[in-house]
Amino acid sequence: MNLIVKEVSSLLWTRRTDVPDHLVGIKDRTDEIMKRLDLEAFDVRFIVIYGMGGIGKTTLAEAVFRQISPQFQRYCCFLKDVRTHDIINLQKKLLSDMFHLSCTNLSFIDEGADMIKMRFHDKKVLIVLDDIDNRDQIMRLAGEPNWFGGGSRIIITTRNIEFLVKEDEDANVLASISGQSSFYNMPEMNSHDAFQLFCERALGCAEPPTDYMDIANKLINTLGGLPLALDVVGSTLRGKCRRTWEDALCKLKKVMNEDVKKKLMISYEALELNQQQIYLDIACFCFNTEKTTAVKYWDAIFGYPTESEVNILQRMSLIKISIDNKLWMHEQLRDLGRSIVHPESGEIHMKGSRLWSPEDAFSVMQTETGTKDIVALNLGTPSLNKTYRFKHKQFMGLVNLRFLQLDHGNFEGDFKNVFFNLRWLSWSNCPSKFRASNFGLMNLTILMLSGNNVTEDWGGWCQIMVWSHDILLHYIYSSSFPSVYSIAL
Repeated sequence: MNLIVKEVSSLLWTRRTDVPDHLVGIKDRTDEIMKRLDLEAFDVRFIVIYGMGGIGKTTLAEAVFRQISPQFQRYCCFLKDVRTHDIINLQKKLLSDMFHLSCTNLSFIDEGADMIKMRFHDKKVLIVLDDIDNRDQIMRLAGEPNWFGGGSRIIITTRNIEFLVKEDEDANVLASISGQSSFYNMPEMNSHDAFQLFCERALGCAEPPTDYMDIANKLINTLGGLPLALDVVGSTLRGKCRRTWEDALCKLKKVMNEDVKKKLMISYEALELNQQQIYLDIACFCFNTEKTTAVKYWDAIFGYPTESEVNILQRMSLIKISIDNKLWMHEQLRDLGRSIVHPESGEIHMKGSRLWSPEDAFSVMQTETGTKDIVALNLGTPSLNKTYRFKHKQFMGLVNLRFLQLDHGNFEGDFKNVFFNLRWLSWSNCPSKFRASNFGLMNLTILMLSGNNVTEDWGGWCQIMVWSHDILLHYIYSSSFPSVYSIAL
């Protein structure tokens, strides 16, 4: 009789799990997690699923939980959104779900941890801690393997593994949760699965009508294949005409979907101020830039070694470092950063700080409305048939400008003390004649030049390099030179 009750309880619990009706691209991932769980083994195992917000960590954990929970009878619990709940309430839920205890008298976190250890030490349990963001949450809910009986499995999802890194060891070494532990970096959804997920949400089928094929592909590309974005936007377009889809595409190219933005903002808001600055620089200008170059720039700005800050962004799943040591981030995270600094952004402290759009940057130049809040400009030429000459008065209000990017164009007139704080100058297609005077860049750190006119006797050298003893790193890219030079001065 007791065995029947346990089986029924197990089945009822499985039905209560909130799992999406249509799972796309999940099988290979559940298979990988199942292999790591190895349910036949009698040890206690911790599995950490990590990755950027909206990539599908919770969905994967739910799918695995649903698949294996019957094997744990009633001793299983899925604690969703741990980050947003008090630990003591989570402890109460954990004890209540497994032992049907009211726990109304539980008042202290340490008391709750002791009760979990006492009750669970001889039980084979399955616990999912979803969306954690600090180590204390683990230690108070599932601190050590000896809290649980043999065969127990603890699954953790997080967008931030920074708190699981040992500070005194190599950045790639994860702090071990005692016992068997495994870390699974959630991969991005492939293009085939992204297409299927979007079509399921937007049309209720795996393939769109022929006349929707092109617009569907454009929307998917704009959303970067992020499952959260595909789900949210696809659902809003369900049952809508093609014109509405086209309007949505036009809007998404300029403005992020608010629901997606709110989800991704959680990671940004968890950063310290200088880490936020680095994140925004990558989103606006340093995407696909060599990490070593960018770190030299940030070292000069902040006055201390910043490689550890970049590593934190990586461990928080906000950026990746490619095999050739270049900075990379998902398109939706890039768009988040650019939306934060947009001149019309509601983020009052950062808005307008980085004018990554040439249209916005040229507007400031033409109206001479630069302010101290602007730290970076992209003056890529909006018109290939027009050569722009910038005068010193156009930069006079930009007293904190530290990053300047140009394509073609030239400087004209006296620029004495105009670029005092400039640390990075990137100038593509430099002109043959340099027209500015007193252009000395006394605090310059990174110099990137390109174009057939940049020769050894180019007129700009004597102006730009007058303070060369202060330049930390100097890059020259030019077809006039036989190779790329990296000069530490």
